[in-house]
Amino acid sequence: MFFLDVYDRSKSENFTLKSIYSRKFRKNIIVDEMLADSKGFLLWNYQLENLIGLFCFDTTKPLEMRKKLNLKNDEYLQKAKEMEFANNFSLYDLLIQRTIRSAVTLTRNPRWYYACNLYNAVNSYI
Repeated sequence: MFFLDVYDRSKSENFTLKSIYSRKFRKNIIVDEMLADSKGFLLWNYQLENLIGLFCFDTTKPLEMRKKLNLKNDEYLQKAKEMEFANNFSLYDLLIQRTIRSAVTLTRNPRWYYACNLYNAVNSYI
């Protein structure tokens, strides 16, 4: 899923896959575990909601905040600066460092149909 998603983004956002694979991140055990399925990048909506959920007890807050952050709402970006995982490493820092910058949105739903199409194509030749 990671490769298929990043490849799609590379075509629409005009960057090279090499530039993605060469990026290094500030280590954080919790964040690294939560983003392991996307090689440390914050790509998908459920990942952002899970990260926000670490700071909220209200189960509706992560969805609301994720939507506002995807719209790059200033008020919610400020709230993200106040949510710290560790020493001087906030949710806002994570958004800056680990998202693949997009003019449209920070995260999106995984493109499961890409994986399904690839799986079907590979199986048709076996």
